[in-house]
Amino acid sequence: MRVALINIMWDTKRLMYIPWLPLGIVYIGTVLEKNGISVKLIDAAAMRWDVEKILLWIRRIQPDIIGFSALTLSFISTIDLARAIKKENPNVKIVLGHYFATLEAENILRKYGDIVDVCVRGEGENSFLALCQWYERHLDQDPSEIKGITYTDRGGKVRSNPDAALEKEIDKIPFPDRKLIDFNYKWNINGFEIAKTKFTSMISSRGCPFKCTYCACSKFARQQWRARSPENIVEELSIVAGSGYTDVNFVDDNFTLRSDRVIKICQLIKKERIDINWHVDGRVDQASPEMFSWMHKAGCRLIWLGFESTSQRVLDIYDKKTKASQFESAIKNVRKGGIELIVGLFMVGAPTETVEEMGQTIHFASRADIDFPIINTVEIYSGPRLWDDAIARGWIRRDDLVDVTLADGTHRQVERWETATNLLEVSRPKQEFEMIMKAVSENRRSVFGAKRLLPLLRSGLRVVKSPYLSRMAGDFISHLPTSMKTITAFRK
Repeated sequence: MRVALINIMWDTKRLMYIPWLPLGIVYIGTVLEKNGISVKLIDAAAMRWDVEKILLWIRRIQPDIIGFSALTLSFISTIDLARAIKKENPNVKIVLGHYFATLEAENILRKYGDIVDVCVRGEGENSFLALCQWYERHLDQDPSEIKGITYTDRGGKVRSNPDAALEKEIDKIPFPDRKLIDFNYKWNINGFEIAKTKFTSMISSRGCPFKCTYCACSKFARQQWRARSPENIVEELSIVAGSGYTDVNFVDDNFTLRSDRVIKICQLIKKERIDINWHVDGRVDQASPEMFSWMHKAGCRLIWLGFESTSQRVLDIYDKKTKASQFESAIKNVRKGGIELIVGLFMVGAPTETVEEMGQTIHFASRADIDFPIINTVEIYSGPRLWDDAIARGWIRRDDLVDVTLADGTHRQVERWETATNLLEVSRPKQEFEMIMKAVSENRRSVFGAKRLLPLLRSGLRVVKSPYLSRMAGDFISHLPTSMKTITAFRK
C-alpha cells in the first residue's frame, strides 16, 4: 500500500499565502510510517507546483491512496487536481481531510462522489490509518466499520459513520517527522520574509473552549481544549532545536489559555537550555505580565494578538468574550514582558457594524503600539456561525453561483458553499463596500508610512536596543526586494 499526502495552493486573491509546514498531513504521514505504510508527502503550495508538476510526481510514485488537506480556499483547486488524477488512474482512492472535508463531507460526496472516495472528519491520524489498513484487506467492501469518515457505498448512497473519539491524551501522538517534507520554510509575515531562518511549526494543544462566531474551530474540535504536557512539548522542542531550526511558530488555537501551563513550559525550556526563537497567538484577556516575562526569557520573540474590533458591540457579535478596554493593558503587558514584536489582528465588516465603528478600529490599528497591524475584512464560509447568520438574514444562499479565481489564475463559477465569501460584499450597498475596501487597502499600504510615524519610531527604538531585532531588521531589509516580487506575483 502506497500513500501520497498533498497540500496544494489556495485562492490567493483573498489571502496572502504564507508557506508554513502543513502539520496535519505531517502528523498523519508520521503515524502511517510508524505503522509500516509507505508514504510520500509534498507541500505543493509552498513549492508553487502547478497541476502538471504534481501529476508528474504522482506518476513517479504510483500511490494507491492520495490524501489531500482540504481547506475552503483550496477546495476547488483540490477537486480539479483530483479529477485529473482520476482521469489517469480511476482506481486510485482520493481522500479529503481537514476543516472543509469535516464540515461539508456529505455535500462533497453528493456533488463529487465520482472523484472523491472518502472524507475523513476531524483529527485524522487514527481514522486515516484505519482507512488505509482497511483498503489493504477489504478493497471489495465498504469501510462501514471505520469511525470518523463519510463515503459513498456500493449502492451509491452517501454514508457518514459515527464520529471518531477525540484523543484526550495527546502526548500519545508521535512527534511529527519533519523530514517527510523536503522544503526549507522561512519566517515571514503577510508575505514579507523577516529573517534568515530555518523555520517550522509546532502545536502544544488542540482545540479551543471558546466559540467565536467567525471561527470553525469549535465545530472541528467540538469545543474541547486538550493540552500536551510541558515535558512532552519541551522534548519535541529540543529535537527541533537540535535539528538546526532557529524559529518555531506554535499554531495552537489557544496557546495562552492557562498561564500556569505556559510558565511551566518556559521554565523547562530554560532548564534544558534550549536556544530557539518562537512565536504564538494570544488573546487580550490572557495577558498575564508574569506569563509574558517567562515567555520572553524562554525565547518568545513574537505574539499575534487577536483584537478584531475596538467596538464592544462588535466583539459581542463575534462572541469573542474579550473587552475592548483590555487592549491597551494587553499591549503594555507584552511590552513589559519584553517580547519584541506584536502583530495585531483586526477585522472589519461584521453584521450591522457601522462605518464609524470600522473607522475607529482602523484608527486604533494605525496608532497603537503594534509593530505589524493586519486588517482583514470578515470572510464567511461553511462552519462558523456567521455563515449561518448570513443565510438566516437572506444575504446569501448555499447554492448561489459565484465566481472564483483559482491559484492558477483561471476563473470558475461554483456554488457558494464551495468557497469563502466577503461578508461586506453581500451585506452592504456596492458604493459602501467599495469605500470600505479602499480604506482597508490604504491602511495596509500605510503600515510603514508616515501615518504610523510614532509606532514606527517606538519599533525603531526597540530595534536599536535589541540584538535580536537588529539582526532581524538587517535580514528584513536584505530580503525586501525578493519579498515585494513574491507579493506582486501572488496578487497578479
